[in-house]
Amino acid sequence: MTALLLGAAVAAGYLAGRARPARALSDWAAWQTRPRGLRLAAVWTIRSAENLGWLATHPVQGWRAWQTHNDPPPPRPPAPTLRTAPWPSQQGDPE
Repeated sequence: MTALLLGAAVAAGYLAGRARPARALSDWAAWQTRPRGLRLAAVWTIRSAENLGWLATHPVQGWRAWQTHNDPPPPRPPAPTLRTAPWPSQQGDPE
């Protein structure tokens, strides 16, 4: 009986997590707590100061990042191919 109740609780928790019943309320609350007015100006001032400080301490990395900021991402390597024989020694073994 305990296993059945535990299984039901796990299933209910999983379904509630998938359904996210409080997501709309959570999104609304997060939107209400975003900085506005002077708080927004303070946040952007601090972020700008942090960025300028990083650029002052890492000039070469910052310059290289600026030079390549519009470059496309590098090409992905080709997907590995599947061999028919799992081991190389079995490919040419006569039987």
